[in-house]
Amino acid sequence: MEMIQRPHSSQRVEGKRRRKFPDFALTKSGLQLRDVDPGRPGSPSPGLGDTVVISWEGYTINYKGLPFETRRLQERSRVEVEPLRFKVGDGSVIAGIDEAVRSMREGGVRQVVVPVEMGYDAEKRLGPRPSTFSGQRALNFVLDNTGGLMDKTLLFNMKLKHVYRAEV
Repeated sequence: MEMIQRPHSSQRVEGKRRRKFPDFALTKSGLQLRDVDPGRPGSPSPGLGDTVVISWEGYTINYKGLPFETRRLQERSRVEVEPLRFKVGDGSVIAGIDEAVRSMREGGVRQVVVPVEMGYDAEKRLGPRPSTFSGQRALNFVLDNTGGLMDKTLLFNMKLKHVYRAEV
């Protein structure tokens, strides 16, 4: 799934310079989305309380675009990681992933640029599942950077594998 995009232009949001990537839609929250595959026609988008199953890869954008979770890193570590399963809106994943999945359809593949405000929290309660030490180190280096010298914007490639409707 390695589909890293280079930034096109930049803008300032709340005093911080933000890069706008070409061919990405910008949401009100600051997410940038690009659908690589829109998914199965007619399949509904997940709603609040639905359980979704996604596969994902994560990259640091401004720390040399290093991956912190990819299939290649998993294979190299001989670790088999299950797809991520979570309930939409339950707070168990970062806000950027939760928002991005809500407008996807099953089978869809999406690239998501997540600004720091919608990324990992300072306490790392919602940390990813890095499969290798080197992958974890790349993400930790970015997240632990103090002094505002490093932009903590992240890129995710996501595939929505399945939606399980919440029982009403």
